[in-house]
Amino acid sequence: MKIKFAFTWLIFLVFNIQIVVAINLPSIVQTKQEGYQITFQSKESKSKRVYLGNFYGKFNQYVDSVILDSNGNGLFKADTKLSSGIYFIQDHRKIQLLDFIVANDDQQITIEEINYETASYKVQGGNENLLYSAYNEFVRKAVPEINQFRAELLSAKSKADSLKIQSKIQVKTQSIDQYRINIIKEQPKSLLAQFFIAMERPKLPNPLPKTLSTQPAQLAYFKIHYWDGIDFTNAAFIKTPFFEPKLEEFFKYYVSPTVDSIIPIVDHMLADAKPNADMYFYLLSKFSNKFMNPAYLGQDKVFVHLYQNYYLKGDTVLLNVKDKKTIIQTANKLIANQLGVKAANFDLIDINGNPQSLYSIVANYSFIVFWDPTCDLCQKELPRVDSIYKASWYKYGVKIITVNNEAAHEGEWRKYLAQHDFKNWINLYEPVIERESRIKKGLASYQQLYNAYQTPTMYLLDKDKNILAKRLSLEQFDNMLKELHRKK
Repeated sequence: MKIKFAFTWLIFLVFNIQIVVAINLPSIVQTKQEGYQITFQSKESKSKRVYLGNFYGKFNQYVDSVILDSNGNGLFKADTKLSSGIYFIQDHRKIQLLDFIVANDDQQITIEEINYETASYKVQGGNENLLYSAYNEFVRKAVPEINQFRAELLSAKSKADSLKIQSKIQVKTQSIDQYRINIIKEQPKSLLAQFFIAMERPKLPNPLPKTLSTQPAQLAYFKIHYWDGIDFTNAAFIKTPFFEPKLEEFFKYYVSPTVDSIIPIVDHMLADAKPNADMYFYLLSKFSNKFMNPAYLGQDKVFVHLYQNYYLKGDTVLLNVKDKKTIIQTANKLIANQLGVKAANFDLIDINGNPQSLYSIVANYSFIVFWDPTCDLCQKELPRVDSIYKASWYKYGVKIITVNNEAAHEGEWRKYLAQHDFKNWINLYEPVIERESRIKKGLASYQQLYNAYQTPTMYLLDKDKNILAKRLSLEQFDNMLKELHRKK
């Protein structure tokens, strides 16, 4: 497992910082007014459209655009304020020219092009951009020196020379670290200081105490201190390129993938963010999307928890009609087929015309395959199921139950089964007439109850018809059955 503990100092790369110089011009803010006003001057882009945007998690979103006049002047303006965060300007080719900070009290900003070729601009507008520009300038001067040292390191002729050059690199990079530390100490209430804190990763104490000598203890320490100093009511973090990656890193490296570990952390973070509607909704949406289609088996239970404890209690009012419908439909699909719960019963017809109920089928394990005879993947997977079944599954007391997922394809279904000798399988379908009758009555279909809209969809049940696993590969199902059989 690769874990990145060290704080990445190259914030200028993350922010895509250009050469920006802050200038105090008294003409920028004569009177205080609501809304934002960003003046942009660029001879290179004169008479062309330029775009104002902001970071949003992993993505960029546009806020405004304007066509510069023949002298290269343009004005982004609105009566409502911009929410705090990191914003950028792109030219007509959608090439990002520079980024800058917008704070609640710094909504009137002037940006003037100094040199398009070297991507240098001067920015005037509030204390945040004074701090940001000064930091950029410090990094701009340090980076060439660091790169030069690294080039020298490649051609070093002795170990002593290498150590000397590495020491120079360390001193220069530490100077950048110290610059950030000074901002945090001297300007603790600034957005830039908060951004620096949010980009940090936990560091182990030096000297290292004996209690942190093992990797499990260190991982626990990193987990506890991962969010130190971060105010989850500060929605400005949303409009940065680093907050969402940090959030994903936290769940990837420091949170156990088990549902019982994830749910308390999700609840705690949402509770911390609750006072700020923007941050709260961002996190709720992020967690919903993450666990709606999770990377690990059973984590969709986290989404069901969010639906039952947040959306059902009124938080769907934050959603538009389309998203609200998606949340409700997905929840209804998942609630009935969680791991460990009893699988929903269904009454269908077998290939000989006899009624069959899932609960009436006696087996140590039931392996259910929802499939469509016109599905190419299904046509390939069913023979593989049969091969694994004949090799070992029949010894474990497994019964194969297939369900034709498309009532209209009954002819193709019968033809495919006639061409394949799937002995001892229970092959079921729902006649078109019964399907239409169920729809008229408003009854839930087996597709809804098993979230089996894609084919093939496979489930493994125990002897009591409790769901053991779902939506795994055949190899994963096979390994699970082997392990279950081994433990008996």
